[in-house]
Amino acid sequence: MPDNFTKITAPYNFVPLSGWVFQPDWASQVSHDLPFSEGLSGSLEIEITAQTPILVGGKQTKATAKSPAPAPGKVNFFQLPDKRYAIPGTSLKGMTRSVLEIASFGKMQFVDDRRLSIRDISGREVIGDNYKISGQKAGFLRLRDDSEVEIIPSDFVHISHRDMERWLNVKTYIFTKRDTFTVEEKYQRWSRLTDQTLAEDGALPTIQFNVNTASTPKMAHNLGQGQKTGELVFTGQISDKGQNKHGKYRDFVFFNRQMDKPLKVSPNVFKDFLYIHGDEDKNATGSSWGAYWRDIFFEKDCHEIPVFYHLDEHEQVRSIGLAYMYRLAYHYSIGETIDYTNEKHRNPDGYDLADLLFGKVHPDDNKSQQSLKSRVNFGNATLIGTPQSAEPSYSEATILNGPKPTYFPNYVRQTEVDHDQNRLHQGERYRTYMQPDSEIQGWKRYPVRRWQAVHLQALKGKQLENKKVQIELYPLQKGSRFKSTLRFHNLLPTELGALIWTLTWGSDKRLRHNLGMGKSFGFGQISIKIVGSDIRHHQTPEQTIAFDEKDYMSLFRKLMEAEYANAKQSNVQGKWGDSEQIKQLKAMAYPEHRQATSDNLKHMALEEQLENGKKRNQFVKAKQNAWVLPGYSRYGRDSIFFPRNPRKPRDQPKPPEPDSEQEIPTEIDRAQQWIKSTIQKLYEEKRIPINQTYPICCKALAEKWQTIEDAAFKQEVRDEIRQCWTNAVEDEEVDWWALPFNAKMRRVKNIYEQG
Repeated sequence: MPDNFTKITAPYNFVPLSGWVFQPDWASQVSHDLPFSEGLSGSLEIEITAQTPILVGGKQTKATAKSPAPAPGKVNFFQLPDKRYAIPGTSLKGMTRSVLEIASFGKMQFVDDRRLSIRDISGREVIGDNYKISGQKAGFLRLRDDSEVEIIPSDFVHISHRDMERWLNVKTYIFTKRDTFTVEEKYQRWSRLTDQTLAEDGALPTIQFNVNTASTPKMAHNLGQGQKTGELVFTGQISDKGQNKHGKYRDFVFFNRQMDKPLKVSPNVFKDFLYIHGDEDKNATGSSWGAYWRDIFFEKDCHEIPVFYHLDEHEQVRSIGLAYMYRLAYHYSIGETIDYTNEKHRNPDGYDLADLLFGKVHPDDNKSQQSLKSRVNFGNATLIGTPQSAEPSYSEATILNGPKPTYFPNYVRQTEVDHDQNRLHQGERYRTYMQPDSEIQGWKRYPVRRWQAVHLQALKGKQLENKKVQIELYPLQKGSRFKSTLRFHNLLPTELGALIWTLTWGSDKRLRHNLGMGKSFGFGQISIKIVGSDIRHHQTPEQTIAFDEKDYMSLFRKLMEAEYANAKQSNVQGKWGDSEQIKQLKAMAYPEHRQATSDNLKHMALEEQLENGKKRNQFVKAKQNAWVLPGYSRYGRDSIFFPRNPRKPRDQPKPPEPDSEQEIPTEIDRAQQWIKSTIQKLYEEKRIPINQTYPICCKALAEKWQTIEDAAFKQEVRDEIRQCWTNAVEDEEVDWWALPFNAKMRRVKNIYEQG
């Protein structure tokens, strides 16, 4: 059967962020107390009709996974104290403001500014080497008495679980995902096996060892008897060796602290470290930071934890992680990426049109005089008639997915795109938050959809068993109607026109708003109609003014067309009404749009079950194929009309230095030297092909080994060869001695085992 997964799909899309921010020139005159000469006050009566099932969250019951009665969570419709069903006025205000911000080219200012992170091994050919974790250094992150944070550098080597098992004479796997998944469980297991009590102050257990310099990566050898002493550093047991040929079988030993070379950690780098490791989620007990290391760092007497880190070109700490392949912080935060498009977006000074209508609180207490009260307020929209619940199929258990801005094929604007194929051009690489001139996709919205495409996301696989993440939604049925009163004070006619245009989509009855929960399923699609008005001029408050919504909206359109034309820095023809922002905004409000189908507006699967029994992560597959999220319209002239200012790239990570470490000679040197010299001779004798990737695994070497007469030395060489097999592939958890790669390797292994 053909593969139906051929493109990126998502229930959300984006209105492109513009390089222009419109800031009305009358902002300084806005006041509650001093009316405009043309100031209007009054109210609009509006009627809201649900075009699909609608759920504005009210009473909620948390999900529970505990026996004997695990149950999903439940969400019921919002009710006022008198039990009437209603849509809170704040919900209507937020919905309206978000549309007006886009339509009037306002600021993107309400942003949770985070420096996101990446640990991506799904397709380096389409993301580039900027994200390859290499050249890691090791050390101890320390909290000083003066509350400053620093790193004490150290050396490190890998240590094999198999070597630990042989040394401790353990017949089973020392660590397994089932029994020792967390860092704390691994240290407790080590304590039981070695009869070493874990230090109360948080200090790590120590071990004696030597360093095998011939292996790649360097490994700890001669455990318990070596000439070096180091501290054991365990990371989470995310997979099992034996059950999975790529399973985790190595941890680390840190040694040779360089106390005289402390590295200062800047507040921003430490903040990134805390965010990446979930420090703000106090219930994140599944992470090694939240479950173990955080307490040691902040509470225990030692106030230090083992970390890996990178330096920048200026020898400053650039990033920190708890794992060898840790998540790397991007060069630019979400907010800094927005700043590249236009710094006015996040500048707290100045006002956009939405600020003038709905108010603004200045974040600087010293500039509180720049805050504005709202001049527009919505009353609660109460249900008309008797509440009718939607059909039961809309209340079956489902999952509310939370899209994450780390998925750059969707959230970062891709410029080199084949729009016919919805993928990058051949040879191009993804833009991410690494490049100085990257831009976010824009304002995220949930497109409305056809009635046939309104349905819940079905539970699959493990989701069926996990009640803790399930939710039951209890919406009101399609056709439910609500009424509300919108009150405004001292608005200019143009401002009132902007408000009316936003509510009615410029009197386009085909278009819909959406609000409430379940928007990713098609819930909450509404139409708004103005059914009454009471508008008065401040100079003649006793007289009502005849209401003609088209006249008011015409004023708003004329304003935006004139301002757009004046701001445009290009001779190319372009109007506000034809801008990519307005086109995309309206397209996502149109339920009959060609993309408003179930196939296009669905979440991708983290775990897709294939017909051959295998499973596939659709997010990973999409990146490997260089796919991008299809837009709702194909416009790309904003950067021509409103050019971006160039930005200098941030410092890059310092490239890894050649390893110049000189190890003390040990008794294993003779075996290592024999292996190296023998392989070289076999190359010269052409018994090993010149393109042989892993000569340590070839039959010719095994046959040479058979000729060694000294039994003790022969055993020593065999042990070294076994260790090299175990660590044959750098930075991958592959043990070819335990699980030979193919039949040829199994035959070679038999030679060593038979002697």
